[in-house]
Amino acid sequence: NKKIVHIELGHVLTDEKRWLLLGSLALCWLTLAFLELVTQSNSLVSRRWLVTGRVLGATLLIGCGLLGGALDTGWILLFTTVVCTAQIVLDVSWQANIHHT
Repeated sequence: NKKIVHIELGHVLTDEKRWLLLGSLALCWLTLAFLELVTQSNSLVSRRWLVTGRVLGATLLIGCGLLGGALDTGWILLFTTVVCTAQIVLDVSWQANIHHT
């Protein structure tokens, strides 16, 4: 049972582990922002909020990566969970606006 990254609460993540976690998630959000930006849609609801939210989320994750050397693993995981949950809420609210209009 091998793990790529073993994260223990109460410890500080090494730079490599911190950037693997936060950098990969930020890259995912930036990729989704790009796809939202270039995707054609017949919807009357603007995708601008989705793109802005994705870029903001990625920026926050990168900022946490830059400042995260001083943060406990639990705080990094909590912050990451909040950012990802906000992305899901943004998606659900955008989908609700599409079906409502």
